[in-house]
Amino acid sequence: MCYYQSFYRLGLEKYLDLLISSLCSKKYNYRIAAVNFLFDIVNEPNKSKILRVLKQHLITEKCETIIQLVKEKVTRIENMSF
Repeated sequence: MCYYQSFYRLGLEKYLDLLISSLCSKKYNYRIAAVNFLFDIVNEPNKSKILRVLKQHLITEKCETIIQLVKEKVTRIENMSF
């Protein structure tokens, strides 16, 4: 996933979708990393997409720790100004 984040920052847009797909991983630590990486790459052009994806993820996520992390990141993203 670190590669996805780096490639996206270099301008390769398709890696955002690959990073988003990591939210569906069966591995707890991958889902946490995906939330954190998505938060790290938020900018004005992708803010609405990342917010939408994170809010949708709240519906399906079962782990309370990840739910709380997503809620925290959503609140912080909503308060971001560019």
